[in-house]
Amino acid sequence: MKHELRLRDSLGWPLLTVMVVAISLTGLDLLLEQFAPRKSAQGEEQRELVARIMKPSPASPEALAIAERFDADTLPRLLLEGVVRHFSQENEKTILRVDQKLWANKGTDIRLEILMEMMISTRVKGFMPVAEVRDYATERLMVDIHLPDKVVYYD
Repeated sequence: MKHELRLRDSLGWPLLTVMVVAISLTGLDLLLEQFAPRKSAQGEEQRELVARIMKPSPASPEALAIAERFDADTLPRLLLEGVVRHFSQENEKTILRVDQKLWANKGTDIRLEILMEMMISTRVKGFMPVAEVRDYATERLMVDIHLPDKVVYYD
């Protein structure tokens, strides 16, 4: 029995030692990564992305027609109906303040169409493709859009 115990001990120590060394090296690697200065390449990629988004590009005739329809028909109609209470477009983002109940009554497909037209209009005009839909009364965020990869619906 003692011989068997020593055999387990003799096999256990090398395995335990290897595991401790592996865990220590992993922890050391994570520690060095956390406190190492951030590389400027990451910042450079971010600057390139912003430059690409901000770069004026020729819009297709279809995009121009959609943008014109949003400005001349869709937005004024929504303002008259009281669905849209305030619309502001700035370089940083576009904000659409709506009556929450009337907005909800529009239905999902119509709301998606409105948002699509708004974002195409925003892009054609050369603004950042960032937008919010907020409830006019409470300022509650209902939709957060950061194109091309993020659209979050809160309602």
